Amino acid sequence: MKPTVLLVHGAWDNGSAWDLVCELLAKHGYPTVTPSLPSSGGRPPIPSHLKDADVIRQELRRLVIDEQREVIAVGHSYGGFVVTESVRGYEKSDTRQGGVIDCLVMSAFVGCKEESVMSILDHKMPEFLELDVCITLHILFANALLNMSFLQPKDPAYVIIKGVETAFFNDVDPELASSRIAVAQPHSYATFCSTAQNPCWGGPSGDGGQSPDLTYLICTNDQGIPEQLQRRMIAKTADIGGAKWKVWKCDAGHNPAMSQPATVSHAVRKVAGEDITAEPGVEVVEES
Repeated sequence: MKPTVLLVHGAWDNGSAWDLVCELLAKHGYPTVTPSLPSSGGRPPIPSHLKDADVIRQELRRLVIDEQREVIAVGHSYGGFVVTESVRGYEKSDTRQGGVIDCLVMSAFVGCKEESVMSILDHKMPEFLELDVCITLHILFANALLNMSFLQPKDPAYVIIKGVETAFFNDVDPELASSRIAVAQPHSYATFCSTAQNPCWGGPSGDGGQSPDLTYLICTNDQGIPEQLQRRMIAKTADIGGAKWKVWKCDAGHNPAMSQPATVSHAVRKVAGEDITAEPGVEVVEES
C-alpha cells in the first residue's frame, strides 16, 4: 500500500486548498488527508501554533498508531511551521509498522527551537497583512469564560489578508485566486508569535523512532515568502538545528498546490520513492 499523504494548509485557508493535488495523487493510488487548522477562523483565536500541532498529532495518531500506515507529512507556508512541530514521536521505527517517512514542505516557514514566524520575519508584518484589534468587551468576555489571560483588551487577535493577489496568487488562475480569497478566514495572530518547541530534526524520539527525511521545495517565484527567505530558513535550521534537508526547487509562486498541482504531486511521489521520469509541464530541480 502506498503511503498516506497528510497535507497541512497555510494561514487563512482550509483543507480544500489541496483539492487539485489530491485529485492527482488519487490517480496514482495515494490516499490523502487534509485537516483544517483551528488557527484559521477559529473563535476565539487559539493562543499558540501548538494547538494546530495538536490537531495534526491527532491525525498522525490515527494513521500511524491505530491504522499502522506510512505517512508523508506535507506542509505549505505556515503549515510548514505546524507540521515540523507535529511529527516527533510518529517517525518510522523498528517497533511499529507505520510512521512518518518524509516531511515535505514548500514555500514554508521552518524555524529552530524558540523561533517564531514573527521572529523569522524580524518582527515586521508584511504590508499585505493587517492586524485586527479585538473589541475590548469581546476580549474581556472571552477571558472571563475561557480563562484566556493571554489576550489583553488592546492585543491584536487576528491577522487579515489584504491585496494578496500578487503576494500569494501571482501565478494562480485569476478565477481560482478570487475564489480562494473569498473563503479566506482571519488567522490567529498569537500563532505567529508562539515559538517552536520540538522540531522534527532534533534527533531520534524517545521510542526509538528515527528522524524522518526532510525535503524543502523552494518556490522561486514566491512573492509572499521570497526565495531568499526560504533559503535563509533552510540554512539556519541546518546550521543551528542540524536539519538535513533535501533541497528541491520549482518556478511556482506562493501557492504551488493551486498554480502547479502536478509539480506538487510529482514531488510527493518522488519522496515516496517512485522512479519518476520527466512529466510534461513539470520541472522539479534537485539541488542537494
